[in-house]
Amino acid sequence: MLEVVKNEVRAGYHDHVSNQRYSEFDTQAKETQGTNFEIWTDSNARQQLSVRVQHDYLRTIENHTKTMERMEVFIEKHLSNVGSHPFLAGLRAALQWNLESSTVVAWKLSDAVFVESGDSEFTHNALALLVLALNFSHCESAASGTPGTAKNPHVKTRDWYLDPYMSDHDIRQLIRLFPSAKRLEGRPTGTKMLTKMDRTNVHGQLDESPKFFNRWCVVL
Repeated sequence: MLEVVKNEVRAGYHDHVSNQRYSEFDTQAKETQGTNFEIWTDSNARQQLSVRVQHDYLRTIENHTKTMERMEVFIEKHLSNVGSHPFLAGLRAALQWNLESSTVVAWKLSDAVFVESGDSEFTHNALALLVLALNFSHCESAASGTPGTAKNPHVKTRDWYLDPYMSDHDIRQLIRLFPSAKRLEGRPTGTKMLTKMDRTNVHGQLDESPKFFNRWCVVL
């Protein structure tokens, strides 16, 4: 009988800690958003997004270089954690989906991917990578029945939208940073969701032009 009580206490404590981690992630996610989408709540209390119009927008080489550096640091730091592999594979797939589409393709992802795939540092770094480095925007998913959410109401599902101003050229450069599929264990996490929102810089017309010297170096 005593052992049963101990097990119940342990289970209760585990649930409490788990719920606290999900609550903290939810708070962090709500406070962290990309910059190139407008987000609002419709009449059914569901979150919606639309591409933010950016007049005189220029996607600079410096900012893209910083994005690539942050991606490299994240991969190098977390690749040894097998639990991160489905996230990495899923992110690569999400980039590929957008590369193959003229409209934004969203990545539907459970919060469990962030909270359960590693320690608190992974959770923080994965969120920062998506929002602060890659400029993803996100909203809570209207779809129900996502695995894991039924058992724990604290586990939310979000739709993640890649920066609509990211060009095909920049996406290709990011994809090249990922380890080969053979090095990643597990299937890509998340699911694909099509939208009608245009990718506004597909051909790189809003990208900063490389200087002549840089072009010359690439040729060499």
